[in-house]
Amino acid sequence: MRQIRLNIHRNCGRTASINKGQKQRAGFSLLEVILALAILTTGVALLGELTRYGIDNAMSASELTQAQILCESKMNELVAGLITLGDVAESTYESATGEQDLDWSYSIITANTATEGLWIVEVRVTKIAENDPTPTSFSLYRWIRDPNYIPEVEDDEESEEDESTTRLNFPVDFDRVDGGGSYA
Repeated sequence: MRQIRLNIHRNCGRTASINKGQKQRAGFSLLEVILALAILTTGVALLGELTRYGIDNAMSASELTQAQILCESKMNELVAGLITLGDVAESTYESATGEQDLDWSYSIITANTATEGLWIVEVRVTKIAENDPTPTSFSLYRWIRDPNYIPEVEDDEESEEDESTTRLNFPVDFDRVDGGGSYA
């Protein structure tokens, strides 16, 4: 059998070998099928990785939200006077019902400010995880009035006559107070 070499212009100058008497087959070559499978496999692998990344971020956001709620809860307990104002080092978090949540710990750091009778309080809540290199943590800062502080009463002749006009001398620079004194 004699083979004829034809120059096919549709194939950008590539030559095709056709046996005399046979028609050219329409379809995909093995190389095209392997290339398509490689592209499909890469796409599926990338989608799987994006899904895992999305799930990890959703879990991280959920833990951060829970840390914020627990931190605000401890801060509200301090403000209400349920917990005495003072430093607490890494203590296991207890819920309002008295149950211990062994996954979370909290610490409280207090410091005096330049204003007498005013404290800056930091409450930090941390997720306790054994194999987590960066555990979820959230801190909340707030200015709290010292419960033991008794402000001085000004002695005015008017205040002795009428007790309803008694003014408390509580020196706070309101220009330094930012939005009620809580920082997030």
